[in-house]
Amino acid sequence: MKIMNKHAILAVALTALAAGPALADDHSSCNLQHGEAVFNKYCKACHVIEKGAKNTIGPNLWGVVGSHVGRVPGYNFSQALRSADVVLTKKALNEWLTNPRDFIPKTKMPFAGIPKQKDRTDVICYLASKSDNGQSAGQ
Repeated sequence: MKIMNKHAILAVALTALAAGPALADDHSSCNLQHGEAVFNKYCKACHVIEKGAKNTIGPNLWGVVGSHVGRVPGYNFSQALRSADVVLTKKALNEWLTNPRDFIPKTKMPFAGIPKQKDRTDVICYLASKSDNGQSAGQ
């Protein structure tokens, strides 16, 4: 067995890190059941995710993946979100769910974020499945 030199190993590791966390655009590593559980744990207290449902404490998240932030009809978003020019792609949602106040400062959302990458990946896949476009939303 041939051992790779330390420069080659470092190059492979840096390439993997530069690629960032996998967000499962092909959904092959998504676990929708786990994503729903993550939604129920972190999001359900303030959000619904049903087509046509009324906003609650937070906006209805139906169709959120691929949408513009701060644009859900009938919800009073903070000025920070209303003025943000952000499309909630899976990558943007991953950043948002890591720490909303770092991603868009001065948001009124009192949420510290979801610490585990696998939890964020699965909840984003779950959110993507809750739209008129199904899993193809927000590529």
